Amino acid sequence: MGMDAGPHRAVTKRRPAAIKGTAPRGPRAGISAELGALAFRCPTIARITESGIETDADTLLRIRNLSALVYCRNCNRHHEFSIASGSFTPFGSTR
Repeated sequence: MGMDAGPHRAVTKRRPAAIKGTAPRGPRAGISAELGALAFRCPTIARITESGIETDADTLLRIRNLSALVYCRNCNRHHEFSIASGSFTPFGSTR
């Protein structure tokens, strides 16, 4: 008597990655699912450099205490920035 995988099979729901544009679930869900890019100001020549980090504002709130090592195309060096020091620009908006 084998088990049928029919309509009674167990379904496991996995939380989709926030970077794919889906809103996280939980108490802070709905704050922002808007995707954007994080940029930083180069400490050497004071110009804005894109980090290549694309995420949503809710994720940025959760990781704001971390840092990121970013290659700066302005001065051709690596800089370590705190996530909180970055500037978040939603996709489709202008600076």
